[in-house]
Amino acid sequence: MNNPLQSFWSQSVEVLLKSLETTSQGLTQDEAAKRLIQYRSDLIKPQKRFDLLSLFFLKLEVQSR
Repeated sequence: MNNPLQSFWSQSVEVLLKSLETTSQGLTQDEAAKRLIQYRSDLIKPQKRFDLLSLFFLKLEVQSR
């Protein structure tokens, strides 16, 4: 995308495909694997959830101090 402020929906399909370095058929298996390795660290990691048992032990630990 030449102009980062230009909305993607106002660009032609050809320009979008070129900027994403893909084709209308999608990525090849090799390119998909390469991008997965390259961008994997960008994935959102779920927050750790506390279950009731963990909360119970946490409360006991805090009270025992």
